[in-house]
Amino acid sequence: MEELILKVKILTKKEGEQKDFLLQVGELEVDFNTFEVRSLENEIVHLFSKREIELLKLFQEKEGKVVSRDEILDRVWGKDSYPTARTIDNYILVFRKVFEKNPRKPQFFHSIRSVGYKFTK
Repeated sequence: MEELILKVKILTKKEGEQKDFLLQVGELEVDFNTFEVRSLENEIVHLFSKREIELLKLFQEKEGKVVSRDEILDRVWGKDSYPTARTIDNYILVFRKVFEKNPRKPQFFHSIRSVGYKFTK
C-alpha cells in the first residue's frame, strides 16, 4: 500500500509540474516547452519564438497587473539590449492576432496608455 501511495504522489507531482509549463488563453493553450500554441482540438495553430515565450511567461506571472514597458524591456530583453518601444507593440500585435477573436477589441492583452500592458484571462 505504501508503494502505491508513493507512486500516486510521484505521478501527481509530475502532472502539476507539467501544468506550470502551460498557459491557457481563451480557447488556446501555450506550451512553454515546445513553443506551440494548440487549439482545443489539439491542432498546432502557431509557433512562438523564445522572446515571445519569455514575454508570455512575464504576463502569466503578472496576470491582472499592469506591466510597464521598462519592466518588459528589462525582464525580456535585458539591460544590455535597446529595442524601441514599438518592438513591444509589435509583439503585442502578434499576440492579439493569435489569441483575440477581435484584435481591435482585446479581451486578453490590454494597452494601458503611457504605461504598458495588462494581461487578463
